[in-house]
Amino acid sequence: MPAAEVSVVIPVYNNAATIRECLSSVLQSSYPIKDLIVVNDGSTDGTEQIARSFNCTVIDLAANYGVGIARNAGAARATGDLLFFTDGDVVLANDTIDIGVRRLGEDPGLAAVVGLYAKECGASGFASVFKNLVYHYVHLSSTEASSVFIGNCGMIRRRVFEQVGGFDSSSEFATCLEDVELGFRLAAHGERVVLDKTMSVTHLRQFTLSGLLYSDLFRRAVPWSKLILKYRHVQFDNCTRMGDLVRLVLAFVVLAAALAVPVLGRPTWPFFPVALGAFILSDQSVTAFLARERGVSFALRAVPMRVLYYWTGALGIALALAAWFRMPAPAGQTHNGRGSPLAESFTLPGAPLRARPSENPAT
Repeated sequence: MPAAEVSVVIPVYNNAATIRECLSSVLQSSYPIKDLIVVNDGSTDGTEQIARSFNCTVIDLAANYGVGIARNAGAARATGDLLFFTDGDVVLANDTIDIGVRRLGEDPGLAAVVGLYAKECGASGFASVFKNLVYHYVHLSSTEASSVFIGNCGMIRRRVFEQVGGFDSSSEFATCLEDVELGFRLAAHGERVVLDKTMSVTHLRQFTLSGLLYSDLFRRAVPWSKLILKYRHVQFDNCTRMGDLVRLVLAFVVLAAALAVPVLGRPTWPFFPVALGAFILSDQSVTAFLARERGVSFALRAVPMRVLYYWTGALGIALALAAWFRMPAPAGQTHNGRGSPLAESFTLPGAPLRARPSENPAT
């Protein structure tokens, strides 16, 4: 059997600080790739020029259209029978692609395989390290079956990708959680996605506290809740667990207990430590993991961050429900909101791709 041909697709937007490391890691992979395609989604910081110095094909979008459209544009140019998607602020391990190819080769009925963030991240600061470690732990402690596709470390059969219509390109999911939406749609089509915990990448993204809270609310909690409402299904697996619902409730009990002290007076103060203790107990596996990796002090600093995470989750659910009930029911809507095939999902009226003669096709 001939070796599988892999196309690597990387959407980029203002990734000048990290794109060199990203592309170098791809080109140094132990598995030889068929082509490397970088889709510049309207960058203004010189990302495109840096990418063109590497042995890759660069597609230049006329504006910043969103990661879903950028990924589809790269997939349309790809020639491999396997598509590996990652991001411009991610560094691949030497064997990341190798592992994906092996897993798909071992199971012909498998549609896609996804990986996880390595334990060590390439960014500094408490918010960045905290986010990376929690993300790593959640996936490390998950089952292999996955209801989501992971766009920064995911390999999918091109045939399946085209059959389900690629990434969403015409709804709000074209710019946020486009990979999760694809995973939901794959599941709706009866396709299987697995998480391979040996397949990893290193994330270089730098988070601030405010940026992390904004991302958790508006780029995760709200759109994820809308996806659940759209598909009317909650899958408890590597991203959503029954324990999350318990912690969501306990986080609000903590908030209610804290607010009760100034409002109702001194007799209510014991409820706050009790509520907080119950939350910590329900989240003890994450707290213990953070303590092992970064020490007790780091783990204690992480407790309010975890409470905030569930507060943003609850607020996201509320905002999504409010938007859902205001929205008229779509008639005949399909995967991308308009029923358009994949060919339409990377070409927009008045927004053509700018072909450049200076493209460097990968070998």
